[in-house]
Amino acid sequence: MQQTIGERLQQARQRQGLSLEDIATKLNVRKDLLFKFESNEFAIHNLPKIYIRGFFRSYVKFLKLNETALLSEYEAIMGEEGPTAISLGHLQIEKGEPTVHDEPSITEIDSQESSAKFVKPIFQFIYFKKLIWIAVALLSLLLLIICWPSSKSSLEISEIKTEETTSVLKPVYEEITLVASETVQVFVRQEDNKRRLFAGTLNKNEKHSIVKEGVLQISFSEGDYLSIERSDGTTVRPQKSGRGWIRIQ
Repeated sequence: MQQTIGERLQQARQRQGLSLEDIATKLNVRKDLLFKFESNEFAIHNLPKIYIRGFFRSYVKFLKLNETALLSEYEAIMGEEGPTAISLGHLQIEKGEPTVHDEPSITEIDSQESSAKFVKPIFQFIYFKKLIWIAVALLSLLLLIICWPSSKSSLEISEIKTEETTSVLKPVYEEITLVASETVQVFVRQEDNKRRLFAGTLNKNEKHSIVKEGVLQISFSEGDYLSIERSDGTTVRPQKSGRGWIRIQ
C-alpha cells in the first residue's frame, strides 16, 4: 500500500535523526503545523491556503524529498491546480494572484484584517471629499464660462479647466532598480491596486528595473542582500536582515 504524505515526511525526518522541535526552530515554523502535516491534516483553521502551501513546501525541501511529486499530491488533496510559486521563507506567493503584502505571523493576520476594516472607511471618506472639491471647482469654472462675455476668454478658461483636471488625474511615474548583492527572493506590487510588478529571484550582482506608479510594497527574503536605487540617484536599503518588507513612496 502506498504511504501517505504524512508517513513519508515523518520517516524522512526520523531517518535524519531530527525532532519536530529542531525543524520548527530552523524553519521558523510552529511545531504544531509540522505535526499536522505528518498527520495528513492540511486544512488548518484561520490560516489561508497560500500560507499552508508555503509551510508544507519549506518542510519538504528541508527534508530533501521529491518536491514536485509531494506538491502534486498535496494539490490533489487540497483541490488546487498547482500554480508555480515563489517561496520567501515561510511566505508563499502564488503567480497569478495579487496576494501577500508584508510578512505577517499567524497571530498577526486577524489583527491586520481588523485594522484594514478600520482604515478602509477613512480612505473612502478622503476620496469622497476630494471628489466634492473637484465637482465644486468644475461647477465654478462652468459658471464663469457661461457668464464671461468674450468667446476668446471662454476658450482660455476651458483650456485651464482641462489642464487642472489632467493634473489631478495624471499619475507620477518613476523608474527604480532592484540590486542584489547576493541571492535574494523579491516580490513587488503596487499598494493601491495590489497589482504585481515583479516576483522572482535575483542572483548576486543582478539588477531589475521597475516602473513605479504610486506607492510600492517590496517583500524580500534577505534584507542584507537587497538595495533599491531610485531615478534621482538615491539608494534605499532595508532596515533589517532576513525576511521582511519595505514601502517605497
